[in-house]
Formats: sequence, C-alpha cells, structure tokens
Amino acid sequence: MVRWSDVGITGRHVVRDLWRQKDLGTFDGELGATVPRHGVMFVRISSVSRKE
Repeated sequence: MVRWSDVGITGRHVVRDLWRQKDLGTFDGELGATVPRHGVMFVRISSVSRKE
C-alpha cells in the first residue's frame, strides 16, 4: 500500500499502470495492490485536474 502522504501528495489522483497501459482508476489518499513475490508494479500518479 502506498499512502499519498508517504510520497508528499494529497487529494485525489489518477493511477495508470504503465506496463499494461491501463488506467487503474481514481484514488483518494492511498493505493493498495497485490504484487506477487519478486514482482514489481510501475505506475504513474497524476492529479485529477490534469486528467479531466
């Protein structure tokens, strides 16, 4: 889990999986995901106003 406060951002943000080229949705305050052992997740976090 990544909390926005841990990376210095606040509010709602759009998250995109860059490897699968798919939007994961809009999240408020944190992102939770299951990543397999030895796995990795590569995402872009953008402000909602930039996406709309």
